[in-house]
Amino acid sequence: MITHETCPLCGTPAIPLEKGGLFRYGHCPLCSGIFMERSSLLDPEAEKRQYLTHNNDVHDTGYRNFVSPLVEIITERENPSHLGLDYGAGTGPVVATMLEEKGYEITLWDPYFIPDASALYRTYDFIFACEVIEHFHNPKESFEHLKSLLNENGVIYCRTTLVPDNQAFSAWGYKNEETHVFFYHEKTIAWIARQILLCDYEIHSRNIISFFRR
Repeated sequence: MITHETCPLCGTPAIPLEKGGLFRYGHCPLCSGIFMERSSLLDPEAEKRQYLTHNNDVHDTGYRNFVSPLVEIITERENPSHLGLDYGAGTGPVVATMLEEKGYEITLWDPYFIPDASALYRTYDFIFACEVIEHFHNPKESFEHLKSLLNENGVIYCRTTLVPDNQAFSAWGYKNEETHVFFYHEKTIAWIARQILLCDYEIHSRNIISFFRR
């Protein structure tokens, strides 16, 4: 059965999945992405209120430990002379803070909390989006935007949780956050790299993705 909705990443008519609580989802047979149907999406004000309930304290040891694998990958590949962008920094830019502590120059941008337009009128050596890409209502447009902000040999680092192969979607806890609206399989990452970013990619521990040109 094909739903009336098309995948917001690749535009393919999607297959409806079982209802997940209050929300309805579609599965794309082409790029393997799973998305929340438009009728289930929060409006901007409700989404912002939900984000304000998140406790992203830059000094919280537990959260710093949570993002440290992403920080380690960035510091292994980028040096402090490289200019970085925290895309979707939120209310607590922990990764940016940890990188700044190591001497990196990081620009912050967030559509709700740091809507600094000037941050989007320059390009960067690397961009990171930590627990951000699952919030993209329009992932095709968002990844095209990321590409436009990147210098020629730049790298995009993303942290999210990929769709598991060995668990039913209805039982997958990561979907239960109501602002998580698009979920990526490894095949989805490959589609983005090939069709949008025109680059290579690596997946680290199923939750950190780096898109880069060799």
